[in-house]
Amino acid sequence: MSAIPAEPRDLAQEVFLLLQSLDPSRLRAELQENLRQRAEELRNQAQALVQQGEPGAPFAGVAAVLESAPEAGAGDWESFRKRLHVAYDGLVVALQGQAIALPTVRPTNYTRSLFHVGSAVGSAVLVQGVISQRAVIAVAGAFTLAGWTMEISRRHSATVNRLLMRAFQHVAHEHERHRINSSTWYTTALLLIALTLSPMACTAALMVLGLGDPAAGLVGRRFGRIRLASGKSLEGALAFVVAGALAAGGALALAYPALPLTSVLLLALASAVAGALAELFLPRIDDNFSIPLAAGAGCTLAAMALSLP
Repeated sequence: MSAIPAEPRDLAQEVFLLLQSLDPSRLRAELQENLRQRAEELRNQAQALVQQGEPGAPFAGVAAVLESAPEAGAGDWESFRKRLHVAYDGLVVALQGQAIALPTVRPTNYTRSLFHVGSAVGSAVLVQGVISQRAVIAVAGAFTLAGWTMEISRRHSATVNRLLMRAFQHVAHEHERHRINSSTWYTTALLLIALTLSPMACTAALMVLGLGDPAAGLVGRRFGRIRLASGKSLEGALAFVVAGALAAGGALALAYPALPLTSVLLLALASAVAGALAELFLPRIDDNFSIPLAAGAGCTLAAMALSLP
């Protein structure tokens, strides 16, 4: 029996949900048979849609990958996930021409999470007087210039794009093959907050991004059940606030020992909540850009309310 073709948006959303189920933090041996059945159903729907002609053409690559779903208990499921991820990202780009916006898949990547934490902590240490504020701005400006130079270069050369994705394969997401790299957005945000905010607000913003964002991703992908309007999970959002507040509070307490504990807690909580709200309600803006700006603004407003310098 031939499958009834699904609407492009609905089918793409189902592929997204399958990719979420294939995430390394969720994949379990006992789930593989169910995942294979889902892959087969989606393959049939994708093939039926492809047969309709132009509306389904973008799904040809997805259908081909779904056809190679491994048997339960055998085969390389991680390789299958990566190939499906690449096909899905191509689908996202193709459907943009049909005015269909799709969510981005961000699989668990522990190396990237550690890099995230390390870069935030290192940047916060620099902000806190290891080098002067002018030097911080100069360093952030240099990295921002380098980042945008690479972005422009890889947009004009598929070879450069391929080489850069290979060089940063351990910390880059597959969707960044087609979009501006999160590191570029991060260095741009660092430059802006270094230019406009106090070292205190910069430190809080960096720590919220560095620990709150990875915590939200890890908890949301593994334990997220209650979905919010943004597509994020309530569990992930709460993990963001808790981890971000603890990280910002710890950093501020170390950097400003004269601050009362209540002030530290309020500054840290304001930063974390502002960052979490940015991640939830600004889904079209890369969170490596929106979170530090929002968290820094939250800390600044809290400092003003507390009459802190």
